[in-house]
Amino acid sequence: MTSDAHDRDAWEQRWEQVLRDHPDKLASRPPSDLLVDVARELRPGRALDAGCGHGAEAIWLAAAGWTVTAVDFSRAALEHGQATAQGFAPDVAARIAWVEGDLGAPGPRTRATSTS
Repeated sequence: MTSDAHDRDAWEQRWEQVLRDHPDKLASRPPSDLLVDVARELRPGRALDAGCGHGAEAIWLAAAGWTVTAVDFSRAALEHGQATAQGFAPDVAARIAWVEGDLGAPGPRTRATSTS
């Protein structure tokens, strides 16, 4: 038996509830201060956002010129992030590949939800 911390279904239910009950709080959640402080000093390149959730960090990185692979195992979170990026700007959305996958799984079990 897996704990909720690593249970795909539990996380999917959690994201669905948050998106349903608190979309306003989620929409206003900024990217991590640490990420912003560190990444703004670097030349944009390629980034992996492991456990990207709703995508605030992936979207910030893409807006700053990075090419991002955003991975999470919650389809609801990925779909929200992708829709947010598309609403932000087409060039930003094009720099993010949203990938549904379990980074804790022993083998390659990923499914790209979008290649752009």
